[in-house]
Amino acid sequence: MFKCALATLGCKVNQCETEALAREMENQGYEITDFSSKADVYVINTCCVTAEGERKSRQLVRRAIKANPDAIIAVTGCAAQKAPESFAKIPGVTIVAGNSKKIDLPELIQEKVPTVAVEDMAHFVCYQDMPDCSIEKTRAFIKIQDGCNNFCSYCIIPYLRGRERSRSLESVIKQCELLAKQGFKEIVINGIHLSSYGKEWGITLADAVQEICAIDGIERVRLGSLEPNVITEEFLSKVTQSEKFCRQYHLSLQSGCDRVLKNMNRKYSTKEFKQAVDLIRQNYPLSAISTDIIVGFAKETEEDFAETKAFCEEIGFAWAHIFPYSIREGTVAAKMEGQLDKETKARRAKELTEVCSRKGEEYRRQFIGQIKSVLCENNKDGVQQGLTREHLLVQFPSHKIENEIVKVKITQVSPDGLVGERIE
Repeated sequence: MFKCALATLGCKVNQCETEALAREMENQGYEITDFSSKADVYVINTCCVTAEGERKSRQLVRRAIKANPDAIIAVTGCAAQKAPESFAKIPGVTIVAGNSKKIDLPELIQEKVPTVAVEDMAHFVCYQDMPDCSIEKTRAFIKIQDGCNNFCSYCIIPYLRGRERSRSLESVIKQCELLAKQGFKEIVINGIHLSSYGKEWGITLADAVQEICAIDGIERVRLGSLEPNVITEEFLSKVTQSEKFCRQYHLSLQSGCDRVLKNMNRKYSTKEFKQAVDLIRQNYPLSAISTDIIVGFAKETEEDFAETKAFCEEIGFAWAHIFPYSIREGTVAAKMEGQLDKETKARRAKELTEVCSRKGEEYRRQFIGQIKSVLCENNKDGVQQGLTREHLLVQFPSHKIENEIVKVKITQVSPDGLVGERIE
């Protein structure tokens, strides 16, 4: 049996698509093997949101070629969309497929012909259905939206993913019903610009959440990254009608300084962001609110950065993903004056990480003494791990449990989550 190894860099959407490709390759008779193993086919789903992501993408390509110089090497994803010819020139690469051709990869691999298949995404308006699978054993990640119209000054993704487009609600429900029959208890909804879901169908993301929550067998529904302006009283009143909805909101902040937000071409102010947070906490005070923040953006002064630190202190994020700004050629920000040096970016990232880590621990401490429902995922050396509805990692002594929801009394915090004792 021929073997196929796949590797993914970047966002959950990329991970969803890689899992779909893996299932399609299995359907064609391939054995899916670990990327570190020798295989007959290697698929690398690349990322180029940051320079580091692009560098790692090329590194994985060369690693695959070294593992088996005779293998078919297929490169896809955003870095392949951005620079197809540069990947095609790497000796040993067989196929380069852009984002719209990702769905065709299994067929292209079968043909075994050197190919560069990349379309201009600027006018690509069709949503491509791909089968959804679990990235983990207990939670199924489903992609329901692709593309972005925002054109933030630092971001290249609208050029590589195309304009916003949504999966039909009928297709979404059908897939979620199938996943429920397969035994998955939690559905995680993802998209490139998830907040815009459904506008071409005359529906909203909240409508999709309500429909998925109504499916028998699904016990949890969780949302991926959101724009803060999607948080309204109407949105919250809809999604929180069901106890299945997880009180975790990942709201992209990017900067806690209004001047920097304007330079980034973000569509909200810090005041509007805080209003969204306040609405959430009025509904459920212990909601986990997490975020992404870019530090060291062009023209960001020490005073601007101090505003971001103060804003993070005020909000008290459950956790934050912090990135030093990475110049992306082809974006407006790449041409801006006032680019900062690497050392300044690294220092600011370290300082803000310390602030957010401290606030995250303060948030987790509020759960000590509470009894939480934990979806069990894995066990190592008699220590069970699982997630609360707030997406907090809980560890507790136990025999191995998978895909069950159990009650755990929280006794203390850990560096990356909570510790507790099972009570049932």
